[in-house]
Amino acid sequence: LSFLFVLPNAVDVNKFKPEIQKIAKEQANLSIDFENAKIITTPLFGAGLKAENIVVKLPDDSVLFSADSFKTRVALPSLFVLTAKVSCLEINNPFVNLEIADEQFKVMQLVEDILNKGKEQKLEQQGQVIEKKSWFNPAWIRIKVPNVRLNNYKVLVNDLKSNHYLKLAGEELVAGYFNGKRVKLRTNAELFSDENKNISANVNINTRQKENEAKR
Repeated sequence: LSFLFVLPNAVDVNKFKPEIQKIAKEQANLSIDFENAKIITTPLFGAGLKAENIVVKLPDDSVLFSADSFKTRVALPSLFVLTAKVSCLEINNPFVNLEIADEQFKVMQLVEDILNKGKEQKLEQQGQVIEKKSWFNPAWIRIKVPNVRLNNYKVLVNDLKSNHYLKLAGEELVAGYFNGKRVKLRTNAELFSDENKNISANVNINTRQKENEAKR
């Protein structure tokens, strides 16, 4: 695994940016932009990716998601035991913008278009391609994301017709997901209706702890 120490200098992720943007546009009709994308590695055989100034836009050029920086890392040894362990996922200043137009979230219309496109492609392929059965079942892979951290996050739900909005914001959100058997979430959140603060909440969820309490 000595290639890990050569990989960051051997591969310039930014060269693939036009291709990534093309795929996102063709497959999901999303515009994606980012800067300073780099492959990162660790002495403990971890490999991942980081980037700055990430922006995702809908077809009408409105911002769906943005962040100042993004970093993620996968523990490679865990793959040998069919476990995808995302040992690090950190996003600084993430912003999710959910706009409502014609009584529907704009992003939901995009999802419907993608699903309908997928159905049309499957119908075209029926009778033309014989499905090959594989010995490998993707369900065998376990997914663990123990360390998710969002710093200075904000989620905006904006009704364009009424000009009213809801905003959820917090300085830090820490979360973890353990293959559906356990989920943890901790944050101090504030909910605003327009400019008025409606709720301040200290959220601390740990499903394993709840299961242990229920057994008692």
